[in-house]
Amino acid sequence: MTSGWWLIGERVRKIPRRRVVFCDAAQQAPRNLPTDLAVVLPMFATALALMVMAGAALPSVTVETLAGKQAVLPRDLAQSTVLVAGFTKASRAQTEPWSRRLRADPRVSGQTRVYDVSILDGVPGFLRGMIISQMKSGISPERQKEFLIVTAEIASWKRALDAGDPSDDAYVILVQRTGAVIWRRHGSLTESSYQELLAAIDRLKRGQP
Repeated sequence: MTSGWWLIGERVRKIPRRRVVFCDAAQQAPRNLPTDLAVVLPMFATALALMVMAGAALPSVTVETLAGKQAVLPRDLAQSTVLVAGFTKASRAQTEPWSRRLRADPRVSGQTRVYDVSILDGVPGFLRGMIISQMKSGISPERQKEFLIVTAEIASWKRALDAGDPSDDAYVILVQRTGAVIWRRHGSLTESSYQELLAAIDRLKRGQP
């Protein structure tokens, strides 16, 4: 019996009777794989993604909207909620396209709440008021009710958003009222990522997160 090497990302292990095959585990298995691997590999990729996300949850924390109202997360969230978060002023170049499209899409607005989230990481207290005032000036009063300001439990937010080293990216997550993170991505809005989010919202609606 001959042997070959199976490469998945950066992990390497030995399996019998196959030549060298390069494959991204998140993609469909190559056709020349044994039937059992062709079936198991996509399942493994899905399970791995769920394992990575397992345990990711919003912290229990009181936040304030731009309208000045307090909310307790995740208690006050809807059963299905999308949070579009940013850590910097420059991140609005990415968060705004996400927010606009989500709010304009009846497939989302009819079953899911959408909130913008500004995370003031490392901002001194005496500067927060000025920053919040500037933010208010560019956002309509109605939308201010759906804009959250985060100043506490920053490390927990970073874990939930998978933002170990936050940049100017948008961080988008789908969460349940329990705080469990069902889906997350970061970066610019793309058609593929948007369709993934719609599919995740639909699964959550059907009770299949």
